[in-house]
Amino acid sequence: STNKYSTILLPSGKVFVAYRDSNPYLYGILLTISGTTITASANTQLNTIVSTADLSACLLPSGNIAIGYSYNSSKYLHALAVSISDNTITVGTSTSIYTSSNAGFSISSLALPNGDVFIAHCANSNFYLYSELISVSGTTVTLKKTVTLNNTVAYAGYRLSACVLSDGNIFIAHSGYSDYCLYGMVCSVTDSNIVTKISDVFIGAKVTSHTAEVI
Repeated sequence: STNKYSTILLPSGKVFVAYRDSNPYLYGILLTISGTTITASANTQLNTIVSTADLSACLLPSGNIAIGYSYNSSKYLHALAVSISDNTITVGTSTSIYTSSNAGFSISSLALPNGDVFIAHCANSNFYLYSELISVSGTTVTLKKTVTLNNTVAYAGYRLSACVLSDGNIFIAHSGYSDYCLYGMVCSVTDSNIVTKISDVFIGAKVTSHTAEVI
């Protein structure tokens, strides 16, 4: 059984699903879908340390997949990349991204046009909102920058969802869980690794979960 998963449509038309099993380890599986018929490949274990909270995957311009995920009982934030050829999933080395408690409690991973990955996440006992900028070369993940996005609103990162806007900026819907309010944040990311919070505004009250998507 699982209650955490992230689904990616691949250029081949197959679907990659990253999920947390009841172990709870991190796994990946490939699905081939023809009409209403779904054929699954064998499960591939992606890590050997328990994944206790959230995960979020994104498709890179290279065709590989980056996954931000919760690591061990402290809910540290780790990331790894996988490559896919036919029905074979090749897993890169898991990389530590942020080692404060609860850093992997809530995660949203985005592929940027330049091939980097932006990961919005919470951290610490107050669940403040942070971001990580990482580069991915093949299946090797390298941390480039950590930026604090909101350390004034308690539980600002307790629930979050992010998307890349048409102008290349990033929108993050996030919570202030202690007041059950919904906030919207816009950030810019430059090729020189500068992450800037442009705005962070109140949107609405009494929200416990949300999803951000460009339509």
